[in-house]
Amino acid sequence: MSSKTLSKSEIKKVARLARLEESADDKFLEEFGGQLNDIFEYINELKKVDLTGISPLDGVRTTTLIELRSDQIDQDTTRRDKIRQNILNAFPNRQGDLLVLPGIFEE
Repeated sequence: MSSKTLSKSEIKKVARLARLEESADDKFLEEFGGQLNDIFEYINELKKVDLTGISPLDGVRTTTLIELRSDQIDQDTTRRDKIRQNILNAFPNRQGDLLVLPGIFEE
């Protein structure tokens, strides 16, 4: 399979479709065209790969189900309270049991 080089007008069209602002610059078009041609050459290389016996993928699925752990509620309230208190104590700015964060729009 031969590799076709894109013409300058085709490169400009692709650049315009991609809404690239620099599309009028000759240096940009030359660089962009080279990158596009490299991509098409790579595609042509991929077309040469023998896929005999390989079925196409129609998504990322597996035939086996993934087993997730069952949710467990920690019944140890003293442990939970200790963790909560450690977090509160470590936080630099708080009011009672509330953590005070800077406002998003404050300067």
